Amino acid sequence: GSTMTNLPRLSHGDRGWLMLAALLVTAGAFFTHHPSRLAEAVMGSSLSEMSTSGEWLVPTLGGAAWSDASPLMQWIAGLLLPLTGDPVLALRASGLIGLILASVFTADLAAQCGGRRCGLLAGVILLTTFGLAGDIVAGGHLIWLTAAAMAVLRLLAGIESESRHSAARAVRSLSYASLFSA
Repeated sequence: GSTMTNLPRLSHGDRGWLMLAALLVTAGAFFTHHPSRLAEAVMGSSLSEMSTSGEWLVPTLGGAAWSDASPLMQWIAGLLLPLTGDPVLALRASGLIGLILASVFTADLAAQCGGRRCGLLAGVILLTTFGLAGDIVAGGHLIWLTAAAMAVLRLLAGIESESRHSAARAVRSLSYASLFSA
């Protein structure tokens, strides 16, 4: 078995509660019928333009490359656009998905370091930082970058733990061998 699965992690129930909390703290964004912030209007226009042109690699606005932030959120929103039919709703959903992933990955990493309570606290702090600000679209780029960074850190922590366990097994086997080889 992989040692990465033996690292302290949150339960499925803990992750479910974090997802529910993310839905609750961002619910207001989904009940607004018109873009409430300039970021939503601008990013929604950019997403519509990308959808119309079929050019998804580089976000555009007014026909020119638009790189005010990482395109990751817009790429995810582009995948959601056929489901929502509305660029602003797709952006909000992308922000929500990013927020859920960022909070779960952050909570898992914190749980590994400080246990379940520490993990849940870290996840809730991240949720409230972005979610209660009511700005999952304007802050969405940071949310997605946080999710990506936490996923990489969690993976690296698992690899590091695996290498430490492998080294410990090697040392133990050498120690056992030395006990019986005299």
